[in-house]
Amino acid sequence: MGVHDGHRKRMKSRFRQEGAGAMRDHELLELLLFYAIPRADTNSIAHALLARFGSLRGVLEAPVDALGNVPGVGEHAATLLKVMSAVHGRVQEQAMTGPCTLATSADAAAYLAPRYQDVDCECVYLLCLDGRRRVTCCEEVARGAPTQVEISVRSVAELALRNAAKGVILSHNHPAAPPIPSREDEMVTLQISEALSALGITLVDHIILSDEEYISMADSGILTHARRPYRPQIL
Repeated sequence: MGVHDGHRKRMKSRFRQEGAGAMRDHELLELLLFYAIPRADTNSIAHALLARFGSLRGVLEAPVDALGNVPGVGEHAATLLKVMSAVHGRVQEQAMTGPCTLATSADAAAYLAPRYQDVDCECVYLLCLDGRRRVTCCEEVARGAPTQVEISVRSVAELALRNAAKGVILSHNHPAAPPIPSREDEMVTLQISEALSALGITLVDHIILSDEEYISMADSGILTHARRPYRPQIL
C-alpha cells in the first residue's frame, strides 16, 4: 500500500456515503484527480488549480495548455479535466432535449447556454418552434472566427422550412466580448426576419450570449420592425 492509499480509500468511501454535497470544492477536485495521478498528493494539486483558475468551473473551462502549466498536472490529468467538462456540457445539453416550451427570452437563453460552453469561436444556432412555442429542432447553422461569423439567410430559411417551424429563435455567441449586438448583427437579423416573414415564419428573437450574460433583440426592441406576429396556440 502506498503512502496515499489509505487517504484515497477514505475519500472515496466518504463520497459514496455522504455524496458531493458534503465535500468542498478542493476535495471533489482532489478525488477526481486520483484517477489520473496515481502516485502523488492530489490535495496540493487541487488547491493549486483552484488558486490558479478561481473555481471548479474555472478549472474545467481552462484551456488544456493552461492546465498543463500547473505543477503536478500532466497530460493525463489535463485530459481528464477537459473530458469532465465535455461530459458536463453534454449532460446539460441532453437535459434540454425533448418537448420544451420556451415562454421567455430567459428560457431560451438557459436552453442555449450549454451549447456554447467551451466554444472559443462565434457560432450560430437556430431553434425551431411549433405553434405552441415548443422546441422542435435546435441545430448549428454556422461557425466562424472568435470575433465574427457569417449567417446565411438561406440556411436559416431552409432549416426552418424543413422543420415546419411556425417561429424560430436565432442565437450566436460573443466568446471574447460582451453580448452587445453590432450594427452588422442588427442588419442581418432584420434581413432574416423579412425573409422568414415572406415564408409565413416569425423570427421570435435573436439572442446573443457571452459567459453568463445574454441580450435579447426582441426584448430590446430591435425586432419591432419587419416582424410577423407570432401567436402561440392556446391549449
